[in-house]
Amino acid sequence: MKKQFRKLILCLWAVLPVTALAQWQSYDFTDDNGLTWLCQINGGKLQSMTIKNIPAEFKRKVVFPTSVTVNGTTYNLTKISSNVVLQPNIYNPTGLLGADMVIPGSITEIDGQPLGGTCMNSITFAPNSVLTKISGRAFINSRYLKYIDMTAVTTGSTIQFAAPISHGTPGNTFYRLPMNALIYLPNGYPASNISVVDIYGNEVVNFIVDGTCRHFKVFDENVTGSFASGLQHGVYVPHQFTAQKVSYTRKFTNKSGMAVSTLYLPYSTDLPDGMQAYKLVRKGVDADGKKAFAFAAIPTGTRLAANTPYLVRITDGQEHELPVMTNVVIPKTPTTSTALVGVSDTDWAFDGTTEGIDNATAAAKGAYNLKSNQWHRITTATTGGNVAPFRCFVSSPTSASLAKSFALVLEDETTSIDEIRRDEADIKSGKYTIYDLSGKNMGTQYDTLPAGNIYIVNGKKFYKM
Repeated sequence: MKKQFRKLILCLWAVLPVTALAQWQSYDFTDDNGLTWLCQINGGKLQSMTIKNIPAEFKRKVVFPTSVTVNGTTYNLTKISSNVVLQPNIYNPTGLLGADMVIPGSITEIDGQPLGGTCMNSITFAPNSVLTKISGRAFINSRYLKYIDMTAVTTGSTIQFAAPISHGTPGNTFYRLPMNALIYLPNGYPASNISVVDIYGNEVVNFIVDGTCRHFKVFDENVTGSFASGLQHGVYVPHQFTAQKVSYTRKFTNKSGMAVSTLYLPYSTDLPDGMQAYKLVRKGVDADGKKAFAFAAIPTGTRLAANTPYLVRITDGQEHELPVMTNVVIPKTPTTSTALVGVSDTDWAFDGTTEGIDNATAAAKGAYNLKSNQWHRITTATTGGNVAPFRCFVSSPTSASLAKSFALVLEDETTSIDEIRRDEADIKSGKYTIYDLSGKNMGTQYDTLPAGNIYIVNGKKFYKM
């Protein structure tokens, strides 16, 4: 699939302090972030700005200038209009993919579709914003967008949006934004203006006002085939809020190699009957003196914490979904990278992400994915390899070799590290006969056991990964 180069063209209205010639003039302007803009002036107005050059050290942040000075004349920006045009061009601003955009507080109106089709990660309105109006379809088809933050807009009770507000109703301000995107409306905006369903009967989700969200819906895959589809489905929470209802679309299956999986959610949740969660217990070496991980069962009925890595296992052979939760506080995404939050020591880590980690970044971290009961290293040789949102991964911050031992202890009452060490020593010692759950003698050698099954040795159950 060929890459499509993108040209960012924005028409902006400006106040001109002096009379200018009614003819087109072009000027370059470099902002504080090192981005070079091509400014087009005609009739005494700043008509458009095109991002012309993205420096190598670009920090993935686009801040619209509050004013532009060319040839000694200053233009103060108050209105953004026209379209962001996506087309092949020689400037090649594909480096904007995943960048964060800031709209200055001086902008009072966004007209037309100026932010449509952007490849931005987020759009934030600067503190003390005096925005008064945003027209319909202003952000249309911005399919990489994770959130819009309007909490700093001071005109919440009077601001005008094209209504009715939803992701899917044609003509409204937020039409055709990805359904997973969190939309923080200005504080004080009437929540009653947010639709319950769009004109196609789809429930309206992920709109937040005054710190409350009617339905926080987490998607386990990109939403496609709708008027609110996206090219990503991760979640980033810039501000804590309370969700009256929370749901997650993932189905946990008992298909071969998938009974054990990883889970890392942006909210706290219960598990349904038939599923068991495990936490990582720090441990230095296994029975053979090798680096090892040991996972211990969490007591049944324990609520799983937000932004915490877990292994989860299906115990009854059935397909499961997580329960719908109510009145849940959704915490702000940790300030440290979601790829660095977890349990670790100097040689290894068990981490998770709510946003996803791309192939190059995951490979550079030395990350491993859990698939078919094995940890597979992510490399750039396989470009499809990545860490999906709401999953965990194993990595070595010191580039140490991956632990060769993974003990999943199934007894809920086994919690201490010493007990886990003794259990694992028994499992791998070769001194005891190993049985499957049907009672069949599987020999004494751990290494010859097929992965993905539960076994019993010396009275202890364990799951071989």
